[in-house]
Amino acid sequence: MATLLRNITLSVCLMLTPACQSLETMLYGAGGAAAGSVVGPGGAAAGAAVGIGASQLQQAERANVDLKKQAQQNIAAQIPQSPWQAFVSSLSALLHTLGWWYVIIFILVPLVTKRGRAWAKNFISLSDTASKKEVDEYTNRLNKLEGMISTLDKEQEQ
Repeated sequence: MATLLRNITLSVCLMLTPACQSLETMLYGAGGAAAGSVVGPGGAAAGAAVGIGASQLQQAERANVDLKKQAQQNIAAQIPQSPWQAFVSSLSALLHTLGWWYVIIFILVPLVTKRGRAWAKNFISLSDTASKKEVDEYTNRLNKLEGMISTLDKEQEQ
C-alpha cells in the first residue's frame, strides 16, 4: 500500500512540477475556495472560480510584460541591414564558437587527463633550460660555420 501511495504521489509531483502555472492556478483556486467556504458550498465554488480567474489574469499580465520586454530586446538588437553585415555577424559568431570549442577540446580536456597534465608540466619547465655556456658554444659553432662558408665562396670566385 505504501508503494502505491508513493508512486501516486511521485506521479502527481512529476506532472505538476513542470507546470508551475498550473500549480499556481490550483493554489489560487484552493485559496478562493477556502475563503468562500465560510458562506457554504456555493460560496466555496464561487471563491474557487474567482481564485482561478485571478490567477489567469495575473498570468496573462505577466505574459504581456514578458512579450513587451522581448519586443524591446529585439528592437535593440537591430538585425543587420545589408548582406555583408549579416555575413560578418554570422562569421564572428562562428569564430567565437570555434574558439571556445578549441579551448575546451585542445586545452581544457588534455589538462584533465594525467598525460595532459604531465605534458603541461614539462612544457612549462622548458623555459630557461639552456645555460649561458651552451648558448655561447652554439654561437661559436655558428660563427665557425659562417667562416668556413665564406672561405669556400672566396675560393670558388677565384
